[in-house]
Amino acid sequence: MRVDNVSDSDFPSDVNIPVSLTLDNGSEVSTKFFPAFRDGLPRRGSAVLRLTSTLPAGGVTLSAALDPNSRYGEVTSGSADVTKRLNVMPDLGDKSYTPTSGIDFQVLDLVWNTTGSKTEFGKGTINEGDHVYFAARVVNAGSENSATAVKLGVAFRQNGVAFSQGSNGFLWCDDGPSREPLAAGEQKLFPVNSGAAGRDYWVADRNCANFLIHVNDDGSRDETDKSNNTRTCPLAIPYAGPSYFSDSEVDNPDDLTTAIISAAADAPADGRWYTLTGVILPGIPTAPGIYVCGRRVVVVTR
Repeated sequence: MRVDNVSDSDFPSDVNIPVSLTLDNGSEVSTKFFPAFRDGLPRRGSAVLRLTSTLPAGGVTLSAALDPNSRYGEVTSGSADVTKRLNVMPDLGDKSYTPTSGIDFQVLDLVWNTTGSKTEFGKGTINEGDHVYFAARVVNAGSENSATAVKLGVAFRQNGVAFSQGSNGFLWCDDGPSREPLAAGEQKLFPVNSGAAGRDYWVADRNCANFLIHVNDDGSRDETDKSNNTRTCPLAIPYAGPSYFSDSEVDNPDDLTTAIISAAADAPADGRWYTLTGVILPGIPTAPGIYVCGRRVVVVTR
C-alpha cells in the first residue's frame, strides 16, 4: 500500500502514523497493522508499505485505513479507507511443515471429491448422502528416506471412531502409494481404496464433525517418531466450501505509482496556524494533533 504526503511540508521522522489492514471473509474479521515507516515523508513524497499475510480461501474483503483511531486528528481527517475485494483460491498443492530428523510421517491435509476420481481432489461442496472420495496428504518430514515398500497405511475415521465391521465412517488406504517409498521431504496423496463397509467412499453423514486421519496407523513402516501421526480435520455436513465473489465484484489491484491514501493537504507559508486540511486557526492550537505553521509540521501533544 502507498501513503503519500501531498502537502508542501515535510512530515517529521519521529511521528509514526499507524496503517491498519482489516480482513473480512464473511465469517471472521481480523485486523493487522503495516510495519511503521519511521523515516518521515518529505513534501510530495511517498512510502510504500508491505505486509505479508496468509488469507483463507474464498472471497475476502481487504480494507486499509490510515490512522484508524484518529490518533493524530487533522493530519488524517481528509484520508479515506481503501477497500478491495478479491478471491483467494484454495492451496491444494504441497503444504508447509516443520522438518524433523530421521523418518517422520505426518498428515498435512484432507481433500476429497464426489466424482470418484482417484487423481483430482479438492474441497468442494458436500451434501448429506453424497458419495465422498477422500485422500490424505502425507509427508515424510524427516531427514532420511523411507526406502522400503512395507505398507504405510492411512486410516480415515469419522469423529475418531474405532473400527467396526460395516461402519460407514472407517476407511483406509493400504495400496498404491502405501506400498511405495517416501523420500525425505516428499509429499504424496493417499486416496482411500477400501473401508469397513466394503467400499472406497464415505456416504456423507450430517452427524460428522471431523475426520481423524492416522498415517502408519498399525505401525508397519519403521519411523523415528510415531507420536505425531494423526491430524483431526474439521468437516461438518453439509459443507458449503468457500464462498467467492463474482467476476464483476472483484477489484483490480492499484498501481502503486499512483496515490492511494493522502497524508496531508496543502498549507501556505504565511506564519499562521493551519490544520492539515487547510482550516485557519485563531491562534496556537491547544488540542493534541498535527498542524502546519510557516510550512513546518508541528506536533501538539498536550
